[in-house]
Amino acid sequence: MKQSNQIAVVARYTFMDAVRKKAFWVTNIIVVALIIGLALFTPMIGEDESDMYISGDAAAEIEIGGGYSSEIYLIDESGGLLGDAKNYLEEYGMFEVTVYDATQLEICKQLLEENGGAAVVRISGDDGLPLVEIITQDDAWIDTFQIEEAFNALNRTLQMKARGLTDQEANDILSSALTFSYEIIGEAESGSNMLIGSVLMILMFFAIYYYGYAVAISVATEKSTRVMETLIVSAKPSHILLGKCIAMGTLGIVQMTGLIAIGGIALSFFAPESTFEILAIEPIPITKILLILLYFALGYALFVLINSVCGATVSKTEDLNSAMMPATMLTLASFYGGYFANLMPAAVGVGTGANITTYIPFTAPFSVPFLLLTSDVPSSTIAVSLVLLAATTVLIAFISTRIYSASVLHYGARLKLSAVIRMLRDKNI
Repeated sequence: MKQSNQIAVVARYTFMDAVRKKAFWVTNIIVVALIIGLALFTPMIGEDESDMYISGDAAAEIEIGGGYSSEIYLIDESGGLLGDAKNYLEEYGMFEVTVYDATQLEICKQLLEENGGAAVVRISGDDGLPLVEIITQDDAWIDTFQIEEAFNALNRTLQMKARGLTDQEANDILSSALTFSYEIIGEAESGSNMLIGSVLMILMFFAIYYYGYAVAISVATEKSTRVMETLIVSAKPSHILLGKCIAMGTLGIVQMTGLIAIGGIALSFFAPESTFEILAIEPIPITKILLILLYFALGYALFVLINSVCGATVSKTEDLNSAMMPATMLTLASFYGGYFANLMPAAVGVGTGANITTYIPFTAPFSVPFLLLTSDVPSSTIAVSLVLLAATTVLIAFISTRIYSASVLHYGARLKLSAVIRMLRDKNI
Protein backbone atom coordinates (compact mmCIF):
# COMPACT_ATOMS: atom_id res chain seq x y z
CA MET A 1 0.00 0.00 0.00
CA LYS A 2 1.31 3.45 -0.88
CA GLN A 3 2.36 5.74 1.93
CA SER A 4 -0.36 8.32 1.15
CA ASN A 5 -2.96 5.54 1.07
CA GLN A 6 -1.81 4.24 4.45
CA ILE A 7 -2.18 7.69 6.02
CA ALA A 8 -5.59 8.21 4.37
CA VAL A 9 -6.92 4.84 5.55
CA VAL A 10 -5.81 5.44 9.13
CA ALA A 11 -7.18 9.00 9.05
CA ARG A 12 -10.56 7.87 7.70
CA TYR A 13 -10.88 5.07 10.24
CA THR A 14 -9.91 7.33 13.16
CA PHE A 15 -12.26 10.10 12.03
CA MET A 16 -15.27 7.81 11.65
CA ASP A 17 -14.52 6.03 14.92
CA ALA A 18 -14.49 9.36 16.79
CA VAL A 19 -17.70 10.56 15.12
CA ARG A 20 -19.55 7.35 16.04
CA LYS A 21 -18.82 7.69 19.74
CA LYS A 22 -21.72 8.67 21.99
CA ALA A 23 -19.58 11.18 23.91
CA PHE A 24 -18.98 13.17 20.72
CA TRP A 25 -22.70 13.62 20.04
CA VAL A 26 -23.64 14.29 23.66
CA THR A 27 -20.99 17.00 23.90
CA ASN A 28 -22.14 18.65 20.67
CA ILE A 29 -25.80 18.58 21.70
CA ILE A 30 -24.99 20.23 25.03
CA VAL A 31 -22.85 22.92 23.39
CA VAL A 32 -25.48 23.63 20.71
CA ALA A 33 -28.14 23.93 23.41
CA LEU A 34 -25.95 26.43 25.30
CA ILE A 35 -25.35 28.44 22.11
CA ILE A 36 -29.07 28.65 21.34
CA GLY A 37 -29.80 29.55 24.95
CA LEU A 38 -27.30 32.43 24.83
CA ALA A 39 -28.78 33.59 21.51
CA LEU A 40 -32.24 33.64 23.09
CA PHE A 41 -30.82 35.75 25.92
CA THR A 42 -29.30 38.40 23.62
CA PRO A 43 -32.58 40.32 23.01
CA MET A 44 -32.26 41.54 26.60
CA ILE A 45 -28.91 43.08 25.61
CA GLY A 46 -30.46 44.66 22.54
CA GLU A 47 -33.31 46.39 24.35
CA ASP A 48 -33.48 50.10 23.77
CA GLU A 49 -32.12 51.67 26.93
CA SER A 50 -34.20 54.76 26.30
CA ASP A 51 -37.26 52.74 27.27
CA MET A 52 -36.03 52.88 30.84
CA TYR A 53 -36.60 56.63 30.94
CA ILE A 54 -40.09 58.03 30.53
CA SER A 55 -40.73 61.55 29.33
CA GLY A 56 -43.50 63.52 27.73
CA ASP A 57 -47.21 62.96 28.21
CA ALA A 58 -46.68 59.20 28.24
CA ALA A 59 -45.13 59.42 31.70
CA ALA A 60 -48.50 59.81 33.36
CA GLU A 61 -49.85 56.78 31.52
CA ILE A 62 -47.03 54.29 32.16
CA GLU A 63 -46.74 52.55 35.48
CA ILE A 64 -43.37 52.04 37.05
CA GLY A 65 -42.47 49.26 39.49
CA GLY A 66 -45.15 47.82 41.69
CA GLY A 67 -48.02 49.48 39.85
CA TYR A 68 -47.12 53.03 40.93
CA SER A 69 -46.73 55.96 38.54
CA SER A 70 -43.90 58.51 38.63
CA GLU A 71 -45.13 61.08 41.13
CA ILE A 72 -43.93 64.10 43.08
CA TYR A 73 -45.30 65.00 46.50
CA LEU A 74 -44.65 68.76 46.50
CA ILE A 75 -44.27 70.88 49.63
CA ASP A 76 -43.54 74.58 49.01
CA GLU A 77 -42.35 76.45 52.07
CA SER A 78 -40.66 79.24 50.09
CA GLY A 79 -43.67 81.45 49.64
CA GLY A 80 -43.74 80.89 45.90
CA LEU A 81 -40.10 81.69 45.04
CA LEU A 82 -40.41 79.20 42.15
CA GLY A 83 -43.88 80.35 41.16
CA ASP A 84 -46.49 77.75 40.33
CA ALA A 85 -44.11 74.78 40.44
CA LYS A 86 -46.95 72.24 40.28
CA ASN A 87 -48.32 73.38 36.93
CA TYR A 88 -44.86 73.84 35.46
CA LEU A 89 -43.76 70.31 36.40
CA GLU A 90 -46.93 68.80 35.00
CA GLU A 91 -46.60 70.81 31.78
CA TYR A 92 -42.98 69.71 31.63
CA GLY A 93 -44.56 66.31 31.08
CA MET A 94 -42.67 64.04 33.40
CA PHE A 95 -44.53 63.79 36.68
CA GLU A 96 -47.88 63.70 38.41
CA VAL A 97 -47.68 66.36 41.12
CA THR A 98 -49.67 66.40 44.35
CA VAL A 99 -49.32 69.42 46.66
CA TYR A 100 -49.07 69.02 50.43
CA ASP A 101 -48.42 71.57 53.17
CA ALA A 102 -45.44 71.66 55.51
CA THR A 103 -47.25 69.83 58.30
CA GLN A 104 -47.72 66.77 56.07
CA LEU A 105 -44.04 66.02 55.47
CA GLU A 106 -44.11 62.84 57.54
CA ILE A 107 -47.23 61.67 55.72
CA CYS A 108 -45.42 62.16 52.41
CA LYS A 109 -42.47 60.11 53.67
CA GLN A 110 -44.85 57.31 54.61
CA LEU A 111 -46.30 57.40 51.10
CA LEU A 112 -42.81 56.83 49.70
CA GLU A 113 -42.66 53.46 51.45
CA GLU A 114 -45.63 52.34 49.32
CA ASN A 115 -44.57 53.98 46.05
CA GLY A 116 -41.15 53.23 44.63
CA GLY A 117 -41.76 55.57 41.70
CA ALA A 118 -42.28 58.72 43.75
CA ALA A 119 -40.29 61.49 45.42
CA VAL A 120 -40.99 64.14 48.03
CA VAL A 121 -39.83 67.58 46.84
CA ARG A 122 -39.57 70.26 49.51
CA ILE A 123 -38.92 73.88 48.46
CA SER A 124 -37.67 76.21 51.20
CA GLY A 125 -36.05 79.67 51.52
CA ASP A 126 -37.17 83.25 52.12
CA ASP A 127 -35.40 85.10 49.31
CA GLY A 128 -32.72 84.58 46.70
CA LEU A 129 -32.23 81.05 45.34
CA PRO A 130 -34.49 78.55 47.07
CA LEU A 131 -33.32 75.19 48.41
CA VAL A 132 -34.90 72.19 46.71
CA GLU A 133 -34.76 69.04 48.86
CA ILE A 134 -35.47 65.72 47.13
CA ILE A 135 -36.42 62.71 49.26
CA THR A 136 -36.66 59.22 47.73
CA GLN A 137 -36.42 55.60 48.74
CA ASP A 138 -33.04 53.90 48.58
CA ASP A 139 -34.19 51.74 45.65
CA ALA A 140 -36.48 54.31 44.02
CA TRP A 141 -37.54 53.92 40.40
CA ILE A 142 -37.73 57.66 39.85
CA ASP A 143 -35.02 59.61 38.03
CA THR A 144 -33.92 62.42 40.37
CA PHE A 145 -31.74 63.90 37.62
CA GLN A 146 -34.91 64.71 35.66
CA ILE A 147 -36.34 66.42 38.74
CA GLU A 148 -33.21 68.57 39.00
CA GLU A 149 -33.39 69.45 35.31
CA ALA A 150 -37.05 70.41 35.62
CA PHE A 151 -36.43 72.75 38.55
CA ASN A 152 -33.34 74.27 36.92
CA ALA A 153 -35.37 74.97 33.78
CA LEU A 154 -38.15 76.51 35.89
CA ASN A 155 -35.67 78.70 37.75
CA ARG A 156 -34.02 79.90 34.51
CA THR A 157 -37.43 80.74 33.06
CA LEU A 158 -38.36 82.82 36.12
CA GLN A 159 -34.97 84.57 36.08
CA MET A 160 -35.39 85.55 32.43
CA LYS A 161 -38.95 86.76 32.97
CA ALA A 162 -37.73 88.85 35.92
CA ARG A 163 -35.38 90.58 33.50
CA GLY A 164 -38.20 91.59 31.23
CA LEU A 165 -38.36 88.71 28.77
CA THR A 166 -41.72 87.41 27.68
CA ASP A 167 -42.73 83.80 28.17
CA GLN A 168 -42.17 83.17 24.47
CA GLU A 169 -38.70 84.69 24.54
CA ALA A 170 -37.80 82.69 27.61
CA ASN A 171 -39.04 79.47 26.00
CA ASP A 172 -37.13 80.26 22.79
CA ILE A 173 -33.90 80.63 24.78
CA LEU A 174 -34.49 77.45 26.77
CA SER A 175 -35.36 75.41 23.68
CA SER A 176 -32.41 76.61 21.63
CA ALA A 177 -29.65 74.05 21.28
CA LEU A 178 -26.24 73.93 19.65
CA THR A 179 -25.36 71.40 16.96
CA PHE A 180 -22.35 69.26 17.74
CA SER A 181 -20.20 67.12 15.46
CA TYR A 182 -17.63 64.62 16.62
CA GLU A 183 -14.40 63.38 15.16
CA ILE A 184 -12.50 60.46 16.65
CA ILE A 185 -8.76 60.43 16.02
CA GLY A 186 -7.22 56.97 15.81
CA GLU A 187 -8.97 53.65 16.07
CA ALA A 188 -9.81 52.35 19.51
CA GLU A 189 -9.89 48.67 20.17
CA SER A 190 -13.37 47.22 20.02
CA GLY A 191 -14.37 45.83 23.41
CA SER A 192 -16.44 43.20 21.65
CA ASN A 193 -13.51 42.17 19.46
CA MET A 194 -11.42 41.79 22.58
CA LEU A 195 -14.15 39.65 24.10
CA ILE A 196 -14.37 37.52 20.94
CA GLY A 197 -10.58 37.22 20.89
CA SER A 198 -10.52 36.05 24.51
CA VAL A 199 -13.27 33.52 23.86
CA LEU A 200 -11.44 32.30 20.75
CA MET A 201 -8.24 31.77 22.75
CA ILE A 202 -10.16 29.67 25.29
CA LEU A 203 -11.89 27.67 22.55
CA MET A 204 -8.57 26.98 20.82
CA PHE A 205 -7.04 25.86 24.10
CA PHE A 206 -9.85 23.41 24.81
CA ALA A 207 -9.85 22.15 21.22
CA ILE A 208 -6.09 21.58 21.20
CA TYR A 209 -6.14 20.00 24.64
CA TYR A 210 -9.23 17.84 24.01
CA TYR A 211 -8.22 16.49 20.61
CA GLY A 212 -4.58 16.10 21.61
CA TYR A 213 -5.70 14.03 24.58
CA ALA A 214 -8.02 12.05 22.26
CA VAL A 215 -5.07 11.05 20.07
CA ALA A 216 -2.99 10.08 23.10
CA ILE A 217 -5.73 7.93 24.60
CA SER A 218 -6.42 6.35 21.20
CA VAL A 219 -2.78 5.31 20.92
CA ALA A 220 -2.69 4.05 24.51
CA THR A 221 -5.93 2.09 24.05
CA GLU A 222 -4.71 0.40 20.88
CA LYS A 223 -1.49 -0.58 22.66
CA SER A 224 -3.28 -1.97 25.71
CA THR A 225 -5.70 -3.99 23.54
CA ARG A 226 -2.89 -5.17 21.22
CA VAL A 227 -4.70 -3.67 18.21
CA MET A 228 -1.51 -1.77 17.45
CA GLU A 229 0.24 -5.02 16.58
CA THR A 230 -2.31 -5.58 13.80
CA LEU A 231 -2.00 -2.01 12.53
CA ILE A 232 1.79 -2.18 12.36
CA VAL A 233 1.54 -5.09 9.90
CA SER A 234 -0.34 -3.01 7.33
CA ALA A 235 1.07 0.49 7.94
CA LYS A 236 4.27 2.12 9.14
CA PRO A 237 4.14 3.56 12.68
CA SER A 238 4.84 7.07 11.41
CA HIS A 239 1.94 6.80 8.95
CA ILE A 240 -0.38 5.63 11.72
CA LEU A 241 0.63 8.62 13.83
CA LEU A 242 0.15 11.12 11.00
CA GLY A 243 -3.20 9.58 10.06
CA LYS A 244 -4.49 9.87 13.61
CA CYS A 245 -3.30 13.46 13.94
CA ILE A 246 -4.85 14.48 10.61
CA ALA A 247 -8.15 12.80 11.48
CA MET A 248 -8.53 14.44 14.88
CA GLY A 249 -7.38 17.81 13.55
CA THR A 250 -9.93 17.64 10.75
CA LEU A 251 -12.62 16.68 13.25
CA GLY A 252 -11.65 19.61 15.47
CA ILE A 253 -11.81 22.14 12.62
CA VAL A 254 -15.14 20.75 11.40
CA GLN A 255 -16.61 20.81 14.89
CA MET A 256 -15.42 24.34 15.69
CA THR A 257 -16.57 25.68 12.31
CA GLY A 258 -19.96 24.04 12.74
CA LEU A 259 -20.46 25.44 16.25
CA ILE A 260 -19.44 28.94 15.14
CA ALA A 261 -21.84 28.71 12.17
CA ILE A 262 -24.67 27.58 14.45
CA GLY A 263 -23.91 30.48 16.78
CA GLY A 264 -24.03 32.96 13.89
CA ILE A 265 -27.31 31.56 12.59
CA ALA A 266 -28.85 31.57 16.07
CA LEU A 267 -27.86 35.21 16.61
CA SER A 268 -29.26 36.24 13.22
CA PHE A 269 -32.61 34.65 14.11
CA PHE A 270 -33.01 35.66 17.74
CA ALA A 271 -30.87 38.75 18.33
CA PRO A 272 -32.25 42.18 17.33
CA GLU A 273 -30.14 44.43 15.13
CA SER A 274 -29.53 46.74 18.08
CA THR A 275 -27.57 43.96 19.78
CA PHE A 276 -24.85 44.13 17.13
CA GLU A 277 -24.80 47.92 17.39
CA ILE A 278 -24.48 47.83 21.17
CA LEU A 279 -21.82 45.12 21.09
CA ALA A 280 -20.06 46.88 18.18
CA ILE A 281 -19.32 43.58 16.49
CA GLU A 282 -17.09 44.34 13.53
CA PRO A 283 -16.81 42.13 10.43
CA ILE A 284 -13.64 40.02 10.32
CA PRO A 285 -11.75 40.03 6.98
CA ILE A 286 -11.42 36.67 5.25
CA THR A 287 -7.62 36.93 5.37
CA LYS A 288 -7.68 37.10 9.16
CA ILE A 289 -10.09 34.17 9.33
CA LEU A 290 -7.75 32.09 7.18
CA LEU A 291 -4.76 33.08 9.30
CA ILE A 292 -6.62 32.12 12.48
CA LEU A 293 -7.43 28.71 11.00
CA LEU A 294 -3.80 28.29 9.93
CA TYR A 295 -2.56 29.08 13.43
CA PHE A 296 -5.07 26.63 14.86
CA ALA A 297 -3.94 23.87 12.46
CA LEU A 298 -0.23 24.41 13.18
CA GLY A 299 -0.78 24.79 16.92
CA TYR A 300 -2.90 21.68 16.98
CA ALA A 301 -0.27 19.70 15.06
CA LEU A 302 2.46 20.91 17.40
CA PHE A 303 0.73 19.87 20.62
CA VAL A 304 -0.99 16.72 19.33
CA LEU A 305 2.33 15.26 18.17
CA ILE A 306 3.73 15.75 21.65
CA ASN A 307 0.63 14.18 23.23
CA SER A 308 0.72 11.19 20.89
CA VAL A 309 4.24 10.35 22.02
CA CYS A 310 2.97 10.32 25.60
CA GLY A 311 0.38 7.72 24.59
CA ALA A 312 3.03 5.56 22.94
CA THR A 313 5.21 5.42 26.06
CA VAL A 314 2.59 3.66 28.20
CA SER A 315 1.18 0.14 28.00
CA LYS A 316 -1.95 0.79 30.09
CA THR A 317 -4.41 3.65 29.80
CA GLU A 318 -4.28 4.05 33.59
CA ASP A 319 -0.71 5.37 33.23
CA LEU A 320 -1.61 7.93 30.57
CA ASN A 321 -2.41 10.88 32.85
CA SER A 322 0.95 10.73 34.60
CA ALA A 323 2.74 10.32 31.26
CA MET A 324 0.92 13.34 29.85
CA MET A 325 1.67 15.62 32.80
CA PRO A 326 4.67 17.37 31.13
CA ALA A 327 2.69 17.88 27.91
CA THR A 328 -0.30 19.20 29.87
CA MET A 329 1.88 21.64 31.81
CA LEU A 330 3.44 22.86 28.55
CA THR A 331 -0.02 23.42 27.03
CA LEU A 332 -1.29 25.29 30.10
CA ALA A 333 1.85 27.44 30.33
CA SER A 334 1.60 28.31 26.63
CA PHE A 335 -2.08 29.24 26.89
CA TYR A 336 -1.69 31.39 29.99
CA GLY A 337 1.46 32.96 28.59
CA GLY A 338 -0.40 34.11 25.48
CA TYR A 339 -3.49 35.08 27.46
CA PHE A 340 -1.81 37.28 30.06
CA ALA A 341 0.60 38.76 27.54
CA ASN A 342 -2.38 40.13 25.63
CA LEU A 343 -4.00 41.42 28.82
CA MET A 344 -0.80 43.18 29.90
CA PRO A 345 0.91 44.22 26.64
CA ALA A 346 2.86 47.03 28.28
CA ALA A 347 4.69 44.54 30.48
CA VAL A 348 5.80 42.21 27.71
CA GLY A 349 5.25 44.21 24.53
CA VAL A 350 7.89 44.70 21.88
CA GLY A 351 5.88 46.88 19.54
CA THR A 352 2.43 47.86 18.42
CA GLY A 353 0.26 44.89 17.56
CA ALA A 354 2.84 42.36 18.71
CA ASN A 355 4.42 41.00 21.86
CA ILE A 356 7.05 38.43 22.69
CA THR A 357 4.51 35.58 22.75
CA THR A 358 3.89 36.19 19.05
CA TYR A 359 7.29 34.71 18.23
CA ILE A 360 7.34 31.82 20.69
CA PRO A 361 6.04 28.79 18.72
CA PHE A 362 4.17 27.31 21.70
CA THR A 363 2.34 30.53 22.65
CA ALA A 364 1.78 31.91 19.13
CA PRO A 365 -1.31 29.71 18.37
CA PHE A 366 -3.08 31.31 21.34
CA SER A 367 -1.65 34.83 21.20
CA VAL A 368 -1.73 35.74 17.50
CA PRO A 369 -5.46 35.03 16.83
CA PHE A 370 -6.30 37.45 19.67
CA LEU A 371 -4.02 40.11 18.19
CA LEU A 372 -5.51 39.59 14.72
CA LEU A 373 -8.97 40.36 16.09
CA THR A 374 -8.01 43.35 18.23
CA SER A 375 -5.25 45.17 16.34
CA ASP A 376 -3.43 45.53 13.05
CA VAL A 377 -0.50 43.15 13.27
CA PRO A 378 2.37 43.96 10.85
CA SER A 379 2.75 41.48 8.00
CA SER A 380 6.41 41.01 8.86
CA THR A 381 5.44 39.95 12.39
CA ILE A 382 2.97 37.39 11.06
CA ALA A 383 5.51 36.06 8.56
CA VAL A 384 8.24 35.58 11.19
CA SER A 385 5.77 34.04 13.62
CA LEU A 386 4.45 31.56 11.05
CA VAL A 387 7.94 30.54 9.92
CA LEU A 388 9.03 29.86 13.50
CA LEU A 389 5.82 27.97 14.28
CA ALA A 390 5.94 25.88 11.10
CA ALA A 391 9.64 25.07 11.55
CA THR A 392 9.08 24.02 15.15
CA THR A 393 6.10 21.87 14.14
CA VAL A 394 8.18 20.10 11.46
CA LEU A 395 11.00 19.52 13.97
CA ILE A 396 8.58 18.16 16.59
CA ALA A 397 6.97 15.95 13.91
CA PHE A 398 10.36 14.49 13.00
CA ILE A 399 11.27 13.80 16.63
CA SER A 400 7.80 12.50 17.54
CA THR A 401 7.56 10.04 14.67
CA ARG A 402 10.96 8.58 15.60
CA ILE A 403 10.01 8.23 19.27
CA TYR A 404 6.61 6.82 18.32
CA SER A 405 8.15 4.25 15.99
CA ALA A 406 10.61 3.14 18.66
CA SER A 407 8.17 2.90 21.58
CA VAL A 408 4.82 1.98 20.06
CA LEU A 409 5.37 -1.77 20.50
CA HIS A 410 6.98 -1.48 23.92
CA TYR A 411 5.04 -3.18 26.72
CA GLY A 412 5.70 -3.05 30.41
CA ALA A 413 6.58 -0.11 32.65
CA ARG A 414 6.10 3.42 31.34
CA LEU A 415 9.08 4.55 29.30
CA LYS A 416 11.11 7.44 30.61
CA LEU A 417 12.88 9.91 28.36
CA SER A 418 16.28 8.36 28.96
CA ALA A 419 14.95 4.92 27.98
CA VAL A 420 13.41 6.32 24.81
CA ILE A 421 16.69 7.97 23.81
CA ARG A 422 18.49 4.69 24.43
CA MET A 423 15.96 2.82 22.24
CA LEU A 424 16.43 5.35 19.43
CA ARG A 425 20.18 4.93 19.60
CA ASP A 426 20.06 1.12 19.73
CA LYS A 427 17.55 0.76 16.90
CA ASN A 428 19.17 3.57 14.89
CA ILE A 429 15.75 5.04 14.03
